[in-house]
Amino acid sequence: MRARPSNHISRVSPRGGGLGSGRTPLPSRFSCWAPTSSAGVVSGRGHTDGMSASSSTAADASPTSPAWVESMGGPLIVIPLSALAAWRGCTESGVIAGDATAPDDYDRACAVDDLAGVITVGENGAQALVLADEPATSCYLPERRAFLRWLAADSEAGLKAAAEAVLADPATEWEECGTWVSDGPAILMDSAEAGSDLGIEYPGGGMPAQAPVPLRAGHWRVRATHTKADEDNRVGLVQLLPTES
Repeated sequence: MRARPSNHISRVSPRGGGLGSGRTPLPSRFSCWAPTSSAGVVSGRGHTDGMSASSSTAADASPTSPAWVESMGGPLIVIPLSALAAWRGCTESGVIAGDATAPDDYDRACAVDDLAGVITVGENGAQALVLADEPATSCYLPERRAFLRWLAADSEAGLKAAAEAVLADPATEWEECGTWVSDGPAILMDSAEAGSDLGIEYPGGGMPAQAPVPLRAGHWRVRATHTKADEDNRVGLVQLLPTES
């Protein structure tokens, strides 16, 4: 069984000195991880690849091969497309990257203590969903309206089968993670990146990792679990269930 390796050793980011414009490599602090290079790192799927070095598009997603998104060390985040430009990511004016006392967006994502949580984006009341606790490589399963997190598995097929078993098992222990209000389609991405940077190529080549989240507008009850499904698979899931508005 291949477990997700720890990813919190500080390295130079794909943008050169750091994420964004001229930022420096970030030190690890508290429960959050410093962003690390996304080109050729060991992925949450237990092997070295360049998955984060190229953009994942809707064309990559299919029922048999979803688009996986890898973290550079911190939490992944799901941001509505309508609010994407308002997400600033990790900046030198934040607590983790700098000496500021006011948290930036990345700091706020890192502050989520539960398996998942909801935080605001921008100043217009938009909300983002943080996939917290571990910087695990993740994908979205639209047919289950769930984010699958690769905690430990020998294969994608085995992990997906284990996830289906966990979702179908009435004995699965779920953690309630609040309510997320979304106005429609969203993007799964690394919370350290700024939304405006997703279309910008890294100096060394490659694009920030992202995956589409086709979702209708609604109020969603968020529940999450980290479960050892069997001897070969440890499954992380964050599922969205419709609620009354």
